[in-house]
Amino acid sequence: MKQIISTPVVGDHRFKQWTKTVTKVDTSKTNGFAFEGRFLRGKEELEIGTFILAWGCEGSRAHNSPLVNLFQVTVDGIKKIYEQEDLAIHWTLDVRDDIAKLVNVPAIPAPGEVNRKVIIDREGA
Repeated sequence: MKQIISTPVVGDHRFKQWTKTVTKVDTSKTNGFAFEGRFLRGKEELEIGTFILAWGCEGSRAHNSPLVNLFQVTVDGIKKIYEQEDLAIHWTLDVRDDIAKLVNVPAIPAPGEVNRKVIIDREGA
């Protein structure tokens, strides 16, 4: 099932901003290429359960810092499930492992484990 959404944007429009789907997080990479997926713009039609990473900066021109939000597409639109502000310029390692725990959930959980991706989908429904 798909949902049409307006691509979320974070940060101040004076600074660079980008948004992309995240299908997998490669924890062996230490930069933005750790987040695998395609870049988004404007309105998009995405599968319910799709993760969306939005990056931007806020603050003054002289003193700005990155911020990251992770959203998930739900039946009702999108839901913010993770947020980090006031990050360092080299922000990836500050958020990579947290986002990997949310995105890199196996399709079939191991015995005794809970599939967090399914829980997030149900909370948004």
